[in-house]
Amino acid sequence: MSRYASTSLAEETSQPSSLQLEAKALLDNEWWISYTSKFGDDIIIGVLDSGIWPESESFNDRNMPPVPQRWQGMCETGTEFNTSHCNKKLIGARKFSQGMKQYRLNISNTNDYDSPRDFLGHGTHTSSTAAGSRVQNANYFGYAEGTATGMAPSARLAMYKVGFYSKDIRVIDAVATDVLAGMDQAIEDGVDIMSLSLGFKETPFFKNPIAIGAFAALKKGIFVTCSAGNSGPHGYTMFNGAPWLTTVGAGTVDRELGARVTLGDGDITVTGISMYPENLFISRIPLYFGHGNRRKELCDWNSLDSKDVAGKFVFCDYDNESSVFRSEDIYAWVPNRGFAPIRDHDYLLTDYALVSGTSMSCPHTAGVAALLKATHRDWSSAAIRSAMMTTADVTDNANGRIIDMTTAVAGTPLDFGAGHLNPNKPWTLD
Repeated sequence: MSRYASTSLAEETSQPSSLQLEAKALLDNEWWISYTSKFGDDIIIGVLDSGIWPESESFNDRNMPPVPQRWQGMCETGTEFNTSHCNKKLIGARKFSQGMKQYRLNISNTNDYDSPRDFLGHGTHTSSTAAGSRVQNANYFGYAEGTATGMAPSARLAMYKVGFYSKDIRVIDAVATDVLAGMDQAIEDGVDIMSLSLGFKETPFFKNPIAIGAFAALKKGIFVTCSAGNSGPHGYTMFNGAPWLTTVGAGTVDRELGARVTLGDGDITVTGISMYPENLFISRIPLYFGHGNRRKELCDWNSLDSKDVAGKFVFCDYDNESSVFRSEDIYAWVPNRGFAPIRDHDYLLTDYALVSGTSMSCPHTAGVAALLKATHRDWSSAAIRSAMMTTADVTDNANGRIIDMTTAVAGTPLDFGAGHLNPNKPWTLD
C-alpha cells in the first residue's frame, strides 16, 4: 500500500483566451473548436482529487440540458454533503477513504470532511478549471477582473475524492487502494475523461495505481491526463510517466499583475508583480532580506526566525534548481481559500484565488480533451493524445525558442516535452 503527500494542491479569466478558445473567429470557414464542440457538450469529466465545494457559482447548471442517460454515477451523502448538492453540472460525487482508514490514518474533523466536500480547495479549482461554468465579474482583490470559465464549460463533472487531510501526519494524504478504487468507479460510472492532479513518486508502472487504473480506462476508451509534479530538474522527479498517460507540465501565461512599492522617504518607487491590492499598505513597513545566509535568502522551509520577520515585508530570492518550470498562474474559485494575510489573525477574503503548478495544467488538458471528444466522437483516447502532442507549439507566442526557466536558455524536448498545447490545431485534423 502506498501513499503520497500532496505537493501544491482554480476557473480562470485568462487561460481560455490565451489558448484562443474564446476567440469567435473563422478558420477555413469553420468555427474554432470551442464553438464546434458546443463547449464540450455532454462530455463527462471525472476528477480524482481532494473533493469539491458544490456551492461555488462555477458549478451552476443554468441552461444545461438533462443529465445524459448513459451516466451510471451517483451523489453520495456524507459530512456536510448530500444528494441535493449535485445538479446537471456536478452530476456525481463520491469519496474513497477506506484504504486510508485501514492504513490507520485518521481524517481530520477540523481540517477536512469525510465526504465529497472539499476543504483545501484543490479539487474545487481543478474541477472548475476543466469544466467550470461561466461566472461574470470574477476578480482577485480587483486583479484579473473578467468572466471566469473552465476550458469546457458545457461539460459535466463528477468528483471522486481520494485525498484527505490526515490529522496524524498533517498533510493531504491518499493511499493507493483509494485512488485505484476511485478510478475503477469512474470507469464503471461512465466518464469520458479522467483528470488526476496527484501522483506517486518513483513508483514502477506495475505497482503504480494511477498507471494501472489508467491502463484499464484506456481499454474502455477513456482519456486520462495527469500532472507531472512540481519537482526537478533532476532525474526521476517526474510523476505519471507511463506512456499511455497524457502527462502535463506547467508553462507561463501572457499576463502579469503589476504593483508599486514606494521606498524610504518617497524618492524611489519600484514597480513589480504582486498579488496584494496596490493600496493595501499605506504606512511604512520594514523590509527583510536574509542577506548572507543562502537558506534565508531563498526563504527555505524553517529557515526564517519569526522574531526577525514579524511585521515586515519578506523578500525571497529565486533558486534555479527549485523547480523544472516557472509555474503558471491560474485564476480559480476555492472555498474561502482566496485570502491575503495582512498581519496575525487579520486577512482579506475573496472567493477566487491565483494558484500555480502542474495541478492547474492537468485540468486544462482534460477540458481541451473534452472539446476534442465532443467534436470527434469517433476518436480514441490515443488519437486525442496524439493529436494534442503532434500539433503542440514548439515556439513561444513571439515565434521564438521556448525558454527553460531554470537555466534561462533555449529549452529542448527534455524541458518542454511535445510543446505548448494549442487546442485549435488538433481540431483541424481529420
